[in-house]
Amino acid sequence: MYSMKCFIGVCVLLCSVLSPVYAHDMLYTDWEILLKTCVQDGDINYSLLKENESLLYTFINTIALVSYEHYQTFSDKEKLAFWINTHNAFSLSLVLKNPLAESFKDVDNGPQGKFFTVFGRTVSLNDVKHTYIRSRFHDERIHFALAAPARGFPQVRNEAYLDAYLDLLLEDDVVRFIIREENVQINHEEKKIYLSKLFKWFGVDFIKRYGIRSGMLQKFSASERAVLNFLGSHLKDQKKFIMSGDFTIVYRDFDWTMNRGGKQ
Repeated sequence: MYSMKCFIGVCVLLCSVLSPVYAHDMLYTDWEILLKTCVQDGDINYSLLKENESLLYTFINTIALVSYEHYQTFSDKEKLAFWINTHNAFSLSLVLKNPLAESFKDVDNGPQGKFFTVFGRTVSLNDVKHTYIRSRFHDERIHFALAAPARGFPQVRNEAYLDAYLDLLLEDDVVRFIIREENVQINHEEKKIYLSKLFKWFGVDFIKRYGIRSGMLQKFSASERAVLNFLGSHLKDQKKFIMSGDFTIVYRDFDWTMNRGGKQ
């Protein structure tokens, strides 16, 4: 009987330590397994997502157990990784709630879309993106990491974001996004640069690190100049043309089509 009491006591102690939040290397275990299982080359296999939904909901429930006090002990990179993983998990859960939606615009977000729990509060996907991420982390690269199940958004990674590799993953996300012609296309003959509307919607977030006042880009707005400077910094072979300003910007229609890839 004594040994059983000791065993129970150890279990209770472990639960009290781990239930508010797993150790950082364990927090994303279920999320990582789900991504490895259901995402290939940025496409989401919805059949596999449905089959493995318990992994997704286990992770979402784990997020709900993270207290604000514990979150405050995270480093800045740990906090940003936490929110990117949280946003992308919440985003995938909306797919399961709306399995027949052909467009992400048709996804039912309910009353203000507040389906999720963080720090004891109910929040929406937009709350996570704008209140908890954009307003607190002034890093334009987040816009290439915050995925949603529509083709116009960045592709979902098949791995969790971890603080140790965060900068490498974010830089890779930038490259993965801008090399796709539907997101960035530079046409010298037409003297046009075709851009995803994400650059128009969130161009202001590029100003802090890439804002410029001089040069040949004065005909563009402050946010457009920042975006162009950002692109020139990443597309070295196109930098001269980009910084010349001798072109017009054309924003492509955003593709809200659900990102259905692989066997459904």
